[in-house]
Amino acid sequence: MNKFTIPIELCDLNNYIKAERSSKFIIGANLKKEQTEICMMFCKQLNLDKEKQHDIIINWYSKDRKKDSDNIFFGVKFILDGVVKMGKLNGDGYKQIRNIHNNRFIGESKIEVEFIETDNA
Repeated sequence: MNKFTIPIELCDLNNYIKAERSSKFIIGANLKKEQTEICMMFCKQLNLDKEKQHDIIINWYSKDRKKDSDNIFFGVKFILDGVVKMGKLNGDGYKQIRNIHNNRFIGESKIEVEFIETDNA
């Protein structure tokens, strides 16, 4: 299995900044931990070759157009941290991740994440 779905929206950048500014060592850290654990919960079924480099396609579904795309795409941080913490990849640097393709859609809130092995170029 090289894909998974998170059935909710993740924290956006503006809300994360607000949490960091209110209490960097408590609220911000707890929010990052919570969001990463959510991603860990849904990526358990991934079966990736840790020796291969991957491209990632992420389809972000939001209920409306109120948030900017760059604000929403910040959630990539939580997704990759969760995948690494679950031991599905050895890291999230260029050796493991070549490209990240973000697509935005309006619909029921969810995030679809797909990993595609590359030729390690």
